[in-house]
This record gives sequence, structure tokens and C-alpha cells, in this order.
Amino acid sequence: MKKRAFSYLRWSTSEQSFGDSERRQLQLAESYCARNGLQLVETVKDAGVSGFHGKNRNGELGRLVNTINNGDVLLIEDCDRLSR
Repeated sequence: MKKRAFSYLRWSTSEQSFGDSERRQLQLAESYCARNGLQLVETVKDAGVSGFHGKNRNGELGRLVNTINNGDVLLIEDCDRLSR
């Protein structure tokens, strides 16, 4: 059985929703899973939610943290997706 992976996507402003953030971050997660034999179980996103004041903790990130188990893998594009 493959190890479970969860992907977290975030960008700070609603204007960035019209850009390439979602596609780019998802493609990186899918590629990483394929190269490392992981099963991508779920992808969640906080679109237009700033991490500067921790607002993402009340969004999908907060829900995801309560979903993952020890041994699961959390995939993020860069550490700044979790906070600033």
C-alpha cells in the first residue's frame, strides 16, 4: 500500500486566482507523488487567503491538519504557503 499524501494549495489574493497558482502547485504535487510512489489522497486550497495573520488556519489548512495522520505526507509548494 502506498503512503498517503495530501496537497495544500494557497495564494494570497483573489486576483491571483486568475493566474497560474493553482495549476502550478497541483502539477508539482502530482509529479512529486508519481516520482516518489505516493498516493495523492486529497488536495485542498485556500484561494485568496493570506497566511500573514494566520487566516488560513481557519480555512482548509486547519481542516487538513485535523485530517492527516502520523506517517502521512503534506505537500506544499514552498514554506510560505503555510505562513508568511
